[in-house]
Amino acid sequence: MSEDISINDEAILQNKLDYHQEPGQPTSHSSSFSLTFFVGMAIYLTFIVVVGFWPTYFGDLFSGKEFAKSGFVEITWKTHIHAFVFMAWMGTLCYQTLLVARNNTKRHTKVGKYGFLWGVLVALLGLFMVSLVIQSGITQGLTTLSKALPGMFLSGGFVAIFEFAILLILGFIYRTSPDEHKRYMLFATIALANAAASRWGILINEWTGPWASEIIHTFMITPIWAYDFYKDKRIHKATLIGTFIIGLYFLKRLL
Repeated sequence: MSEDISINDEAILQNKLDYHQEPGQPTSHSSSFSLTFFVGMAIYLTFIVVVGFWPTYFGDLFSGKEFAKSGFVEITWKTHIHAFVFMAWMGTLCYQTLLVARNNTKRHTKVGKYGFLWGVLVALLGLFMVSLVIQSGITQGLTTLSKALPGMFLSGGFVAIFEFAILLILGFIYRTSPDEHKRYMLFATIALANAAASRWGILINEWTGPWASEIIHTFMITPIWAYDFYKDKRIHKATLIGTFIIGLYFLKRLL
């Protein structure tokens, strides 16, 4: 039964994309621009994530220095697993957009099945890291369990994972509708990049003050709006929905 569903999804996707080329053959100029844009966005988001975490994680990792504490949490093997799963998601996003750019929708569909499950793992590990922050805060006497639990559901980490989960589910639901699917997957990744965007404050706080996260999020979302205007002369519904969901995090900050 699952194999039948997979074959059906692939057939629908192939029909909607209207690919008549063999994998690896060039597309029309319009299609080529669209595919290049989404590959570029995947690489761009990966760049933002790596730079954001460079001062507190990647810099020490690649230089071989002893890891400093990241917030309340000590850098341990748990952090490394979380980082690996997170970056594997970024790598999968880049790979998936490249597969579509090469017209290899068959492999894209197959990888996508496992990619969704990997996204579930990303969300679960994200919640686990939120719990580690709370546990560390309690251990250091900075808070208590009775105070921390209610606030957990309004924490930036929890809200970001919640947004990621919603957008991931939307991406899965619309997996046979390319225009919606690819936008929801980008916005899911933007939600996931919230922690990295916040850490950009370490690099640009002198110029942005406390608004570094909002500015970096704007830099991540604006290209999608610009692409919609350029290509369709309107903002796609999925772009509006994705922007609204990401905006919930900033609404929480204002409240």
